[in-house]
Amino acid sequence: MCSRLGIEHDLENETVVVTAGPTCEDLDPVRYLTNRSSGKMGYALAEAAVRRGAHVVLISADSSRSAQGVEFISVRSTEQMHKAVVEHLPRATAVIMAAAVADYRR
Repeated sequence: MCSRLGIEHDLENETVVVTAGPTCEDLDPVRYLTNRSSGKMGYALAEAAVRRGAHVVLISADSSRSAQGVEFISVRSTEQMHKAVVEHLPRATAVIMAAAVADYRR
């Protein structure tokens, strides 16, 4: 049925790590810097990889969105995202870096 819809499981036995969304960097206990990234691209890529049969690790700073069939890792800061990527990198066969990480850190 999937092949009739043009969906093939060509990523079976692959592990894809995808980053998505913006990160937040604290300036002080009240204020932080972020950006307006919606995370839509990363979530769409993660869901496409799942449909193609991959095991997907989605690392995102936007936990208000949802993606079906992924291993979801919630982060907030650029440093947390970096640590999560490094932790899951050894088992990854592909990495898609779609997150809009902050370019400032205090």
